[in-house]
Amino acid sequence: DFTAASIDSREVKKGELFIALQGSHTDGHEYIKEAITKGAAGIMINQAQEEVLKKLDKNALAQVFIISVPDTKTALVALAAAWRAEFN
Repeated sequence: DFTAASIDSREVKKGELFIALQGSHTDGHEYIKEAITKGAAGIMINQAQEEVLKKLDKNALAQVFIISVPDTKTALVALAAAWRAEFN
């Protein structure tokens, strides 16, 4: 379970899902450690970036759930659409 989702590791709060997006200037996968340190309950990563997990502390990773998807941007859009469908 998570309380909210964030794409900015600087703004992640305890209990949130951090979604690592790849942009033209930076890659959110580089900030996974920061998001976990700030209390993220879970992280969503691109399957192609799973190697980044090997660089992180195993004890820290054990504290979060990991969602690995083909494309985090597409998954974020689907997550938002599912959430929006819950309302009139």
